[in-house]
Amino acid sequence: MLLVRQLINLNFFSMSPIAKVFILILIQCTAVFECVAHITDSKFTIDPEGTYIASDNSFRIDQSKNKDYLFKMWATDSITNYRTLLNRNEETRYMAGFRSTPNEKWLVRMQKTGAGWQTLFLYYK
Repeated sequence: MLLVRQLINLNFFSMSPIAKVFILILIQCTAVFECVAHITDSKFTIDPEGTYIASDNSFRIDQSKNKDYLFKMWATDSITNYRTLLNRNEETRYMAGFRSTPNEKWLVRMQKTGAGWQTLFLYYK
């Protein structure tokens, strides 16, 4: 919303078509660079013990950790190579275990959260 107001203040609608295209490309490139920087975080390294591959190879889950033992879990679709972060707004300090149904439609994430506590997350593909 703020960006729209700023473009209106710059008289975006009265600019030449070339200037409009340049500004829109600049905005799009900024969004792409933010996504790439988020995905390729150099502080995290993939832990091979935490990798889960579906039995039909349709997807894989990689767990990466940093020096403070914070974990990130990435789900990657093998057909489209689309990656998504499973624990977006969580601080996970323990590696998770994954199990899936035989048809690979449901995935369960089992994860320790502290002394004697565990959480279960159910994902649908």
